[in-house]
Amino acid sequence: MKLGEATQISIGCEDLQTSLAFYQKLGFEKIAGDTIPYPWMQISDGSLLLHLNQDSQKYMGFSYFSKEMDKKARQLEKMGIKFALNSKMKESSFWIFLSPDNLAVNLIHYDPLGIYQPTGQTLLNFPPEDFANPGKFPNLQCGIFGEFAAPVKELNSAMAFWQKLGFEAKSVNQQPYPWAILSDGMNILGLHQTQDFDYPAITYFAPDMSARVQKLKQAGITSFSDWKGEGGAAGNYILTTPEGQKIFLFSF
Repeated sequence: MKLGEATQISIGCEDLQTSLAFYQKLGFEKIAGDTIPYPWMQISDGSLLLHLNQDSQKYMGFSYFSKEMDKKARQLEKMGIKFALNSKMKESSFWIFLSPDNLAVNLIHYDPLGIYQPTGQTLLNFPPEDFANPGKFPNLQCGIFGEFAAPVKELNSAMAFWQKLGFEAKSVNQQPYPWAILSDGMNILGLHQTQDFDYPAITYFAPDMSARVQKLKQAGITSFSDWKGEGGAAGNYILTTPEGQKIFLFSF
């Protein structure tokens, strides 16, 4: 099954304008926003759509839209999915469940027709011959979006869970630890059986990442730390967002 026909990565943030100013320096632009039913904003760099919710809670996870989400929710329940939250509103309803490794997924009963969906290239469809040409990367600040990285306890069982939800394995690897790249045609999910990190992270890649990070520092972004995990190398960084979430900026 497919979880929906449109998608975004939803992030809880304390102040929309602070977060917007931060992401604009990373190459994102405002797509839409409103104050009903709460202040929110959609932003995109052409390859990735983020939904910022002004919320006191900290979270980052997938959201999907479908005008038949009620049917999908019932199907998921029959598959054994237990919803942590189910809310029925006048114009739309939503269901939230957690993966076995605690990645949040929000299912929203809403017509996806009018929801912006980026068409920019990602690491899955970027021409290999252009890898050495940083000027052709979709995001001139961060590089190219590679994956939404998530730590898992055991790779095979995690893959089996997501494959039931419409994801297909694109790459399975054992070094420097077991990890895999999966996609449902909308999201790119990286599953990592590691203790190097214990949080989800948006991940970008570029061959000149150190130079890009230096430019971001000159633009006023300073919340960087060096990646110290397995397979670590010079030019790999962790960026902490105003919401306390993480963005991996890795060299290749």
